[in-house]
Amino acid sequence: MKKTIVAFCLSVIVFIITAGCSSRPVTEKDFVGTYQGESGSVLELSDDGTIRYQESDGSEPGKGPWSYSSGKLSIMPTNLGYEIYAEIAPESDTVPELLFRSNHKSWKDEKFTKKS
Repeated sequence: MKKTIVAFCLSVIVFIITAGCSSRPVTEKDFVGTYQGESGSVLELSDDGTIRYQESDGSEPGKGPWSYSSGKLSIMPTNLGYEIYAEIAPESDTVPELLFRSNHKSWKDEKFTKKS
């Protein structure tokens, strides 16, 4: 009887430990929502693969496509005219913040936090 209780307790402990370690990979659905940039810009990623990007200066908002593939989230706002992207670590299972970068000389890296 005592061995059965010990075996049961060990099984429960192993289950709890391994259940906490499992995670699912990030998918496109995880990115959908509204993000606030640290400089005041706003980025909306829609589930239909489109974006709305409003710079903090109040200029006309840009629209365009977004995509996620191989750990890279890419967007192409019309008001910028060039791609910006965020790289996502393969082990990530949530998307609370995105650091957007670009190869274009006028872009300054900006961190966006998901609001909804």
